Amino acid sequence: ECLAIFLTIMLSFIAFLLVFTYSNQIISVLYYNFNSGQVQVGARLLKITSVVVILLSLLQTTNAILIGKGKQNYPLISLGVGIVIKCIINLALLPNQKINIYSASYALIGCYLVAVILNLVYYYIIERKKGKNAS
Repeated sequence: ECLAIFLTIMLSFIAFLLVFTYSNQIISVLYYNFNSGQVQVGARLLKITSVVVILLSLLQTTNAILIGKGKQNYPLISLGVGIVIKCIINLALLPNQKINIYSASYALIGCYLVAVILNLVYYYIIERKKGKNAS
């Protein structure tokens, strides 16, 4: 399980670097009708959101581990809490003129970060109980 988490981090980090580094080119190819200003905004959004590549990969891996351990409700609870956090961040930041549309990216990062942290906490608690029961 630790190997799965480690491999997930390593592989998703490579994907994160690619998306972050080539965000201008990705937006230019996907949205070829955009002018340079729109490409810059899209590229900045993509750079901010590129962290989600790592978080979503970790979330999927930790979900699979928890489900495999018979704890199907834990991933559901984690993502539910993450969605609430996402709504709170959006409501707090969206009216701010300086942040505006970028709040959606920050909220997405907050959502997945909270869900991953909760999954890892659940996993740690399960392993700790398992260790105590074995001794």
